[in-house]
Amino acid sequence: MLRLPVSGLPVMFTQPTGFEDLLLQEARTLNTALALELIGRLASAPGHPPTTWAELTVTDIEALLLLLRREMLGDRVRGETRCCQAGCEAQVDISFGIDAYMKSHKARAPRKLEKTDRAGWFRLSGKGIEFRLPNGTDLIGVDSQKPELELTRCCVKPATVPAGARRQVEQAMEAMAPLLSRMLAGECPECHAAMEIYFDVQVFVLRELRNLAAGVYEDVHLLARHYKWAEEKILALPRGRRVRYAEMIRDEGAAA
Repeated sequence: MLRLPVSGLPVMFTQPTGFEDLLLQEARTLNTALALELIGRLASAPGHPPTTWAELTVTDIEALLLLLRREMLGDRVRGETRCCQAGCEAQVDISFGIDAYMKSHKARAPRKLEKTDRAGWFRLSGKGIEFRLPNGTDLIGVDSQKPELELTRCCVKPATVPAGARRQVEQAMEAMAPLLSRMLAGECPECHAAMEIYFDVQVFVLRELRNLAAGVYEDVHLLARHYKWAEEKILALPRGRRVRYAEMIRDEGAAA
């Protein structure tokens, strides 16, 4: 059973259908609303009441996306970028395992932290500053031009705090819920320049899952023409079964 790193919630995934494939293909942006819609359709928490996924911390939502990606495409993440060193521009390959990556960013309880009377809120000992961890609803609601300011307003009381205290709050948040979207250190294989590459979990995973779903239109076309099934019936099939039927039709055509 998979468990989320902050809440400890157990999760399971169901196989996507054509409806989820269309959701990914026809989305205008790879944003938090899309991520939560996909999670809501495919994830469940066995033995727990129905979950409002948007109430989970940002870290748990990122973990859900990575775990879903592991279920669909395996543990190994692979990507590439270009060296930004002047005159180089060599291709730099990026590769790591999701399980190892998540284990290297485990949540921990910081010192000098107190719980408050409000569920999910904490207080820095002796500081009079309270905070909670940002969640999915916060991300959907923030102004994309000033996200840090908006999140502070939602999650820290009072919203205006001294710079030193704010750093303490940020350190406490990072310890309790370390973000999985972060800078990755690397080295160019050609010029050996040190590199930092930002890994955006949400964009990376949703893009990969959208690419995986790209065959849905052709599959529906083939199955509708061959079996005379309605679009809705085809879209309701689990992706693996739909793809297998489409492959059989293509094989028959190749053998003819």
